[in-house]
Amino acid sequence: MCAIKRNDMVKSNFYKRIFFQILIFLTSSLFLTSCDPMKNILISNKTGQNVQVSIVQDITNPLSLRADSIVKFKLSNSADSSSTRYIYGIGVFSKEELKSFKSMIKQIYIETESDTCVIKGDNLLEFLPQKRKRLFKNELEIKINNCPQHRLYKMRGKF
Repeated sequence: MCAIKRNDMVKSNFYKRIFFQILIFLTSSLFLTSCDPMKNILISNKTGQNVQVSIVQDITNPLSLRADSIVKFKLSNSADSSSTRYIYGIGVFSKEELKSFKSMIKQIYIETESDTCVIKGDNLLEFLPQKRKRLFKNELEIKINNCPQHRLYKMRGKF
């Protein structure tokens, strides 16, 4: 009778070990797969006005915002800011991707209710993000403020 109980205990301990190993494997798998952040580019309106933004880009670059060479969108006026986000999959932006993103954008047209300007050349490099953001360096942000004071071209009317 003692041998039967011992076999039951050995089987019970074996199943407990298997159960805990499976539990540890599943928990670590879930943890490892859920830690990869989404790469995204955030374009936010900080002007306090409704803004129409047009970005002229190189569409051969893998980080292009859309398949069009000119990307147009409107950012509305809200209490804090409004924004649009482009998602590029899972991972982080490398330094090379940041350089590639900065070289992809050729011009930015900003049209607010009170001002219209074109940003390009060296001014564009100052306007674009200089570093990656967030803990995992998975976000690039372009802040649309009022037209920069050092703008190359100030335009009147619509483009």
